[in-house]
Amino acid sequence: MLFTIQKDHTKTVHFIQHFWPQTQDLLLSFTRMSLQDLINRSDSQQNSSNVTLLPIDTCTSTTTSQATVISKSIAYSIILCVSLIGNILVVFVIYKNRSMRTTVNYFIVNMALSDLIIPILVLPLRISNVTSSREWRVHGTIGAFLCKFVYFISDITPTVSSVSLVLMTFDRFCAVAFPMKAALIPARYRVVLIAFSWVVTMAFFAPYFYAFNLMKNGNMWICMPTWPNYSHKIFTILACVLFIILPFVLLIILYTAILVILRRNRGAGEELEMQRKRRAKINISVIKLALTIVIVFAVCWGPLNAVLFVLTLWDYNVPANLRCALPTIIDVVQFLAYSNPAINPLIYFILNENYRTGLKRAITKTIHGRNAVIESSGLGIHSAQHSRNVNHFTKEIRMTLLRSPRGSSS
Repeated sequence: MLFTIQKDHTKTVHFIQHFWPQTQDLLLSFTRMSLQDLINRSDSQQNSSNVTLLPIDTCTSTTTSQATVISKSIAYSIILCVSLIGNILVVFVIYKNRSMRTTVNYFIVNMALSDLIIPILVLPLRISNVTSSREWRVHGTIGAFLCKFVYFISDITPTVSSVSLVLMTFDRFCAVAFPMKAALIPARYRVVLIAFSWVVTMAFFAPYFYAFNLMKNGNMWICMPTWPNYSHKIFTILACVLFIILPFVLLIILYTAILVILRRNRGAGEELEMQRKRRAKINISVIKLALTIVIVFAVCWGPLNAVLFVLTLWDYNVPANLRCALPTIIDVVQFLAYSNPAINPLIYFILNENYRTGLKRAITKTIHGRNAVIESSGLGIHSAQHSRNVNHFTKEIRMTLLRSPRGSSS
């Protein structure tokens, strides 16, 4: 069993001190294990005769080698730099190129903005946890608020991306199935949909402001949830179903419908053949990009949510033979999840020529614009100097005329 069952809380607290730091990182997505819930579970199961007791020191070592710490820190630092620079460039390219401000690209910008939460907020905290203790170093009222806010904003990232992928795919479905009607949809609707992805996600994770609290663990403060009873289990299952399972079912249905429509249109009549081929080529290019983003998202975030979902269904009673391997599994699936914000920008710039061209054009515009400002400021300086010289020359002529005798010309 994952949790040692004893008649007092000594072993339970000992387990938390040694194993909680490794388990805590996995639970960053969608939920956290409550310390009080763990103790309550120990009370409820302490007299059960069919519970297999697992010695707390079954695993050979609970410490991490210096080489492992350094390698993890370097790996997470690389992801941090690539995801930060890459997603900023994505937003920069769309902002600088008006021709690229399409509905799909607006959803991509929305994902890029949500992905920036990972390198700005989540990865620095993760690197700090790897290199030092899990102690929450800010205490008091501010520390309690940050405990709630940090995990609230951190868990928004995958859900906003998941909702954005569904909305982007639905937009592609409308463009393929109803090309004429889709062109008549007003541009402002994309703003409503993007706002919808954030409002729904924030509303769902609002309970974090109630559940997360600072708790004393030995001599340190740890940010942990205090879910009442087993509400964390209901919350986690709902999150996985609503934001992982259901979206991917919808994505499969939508992409299947898109492929069927494209295949059917290929055999249409000869009328406006060139126009249809041109539109089909654009749709296929955009769909390939969107489908690649979906697949990479599934590969990166799927394992983490699968592990979390299974642990929740097991009520965290992991078989003894898996307990020692669990920290390694957590590290792998978590690294995959955090690598997604770094991979997405690479997909855009590698697979889509418009992004590469747009980046060159944006950089050129920025450089030329800066040079124009410098040149205009230089011209302004020269113009001011010229005006001063003219004024001085005019003043000298006037003074000379005033000093000359009147009537000298006669």
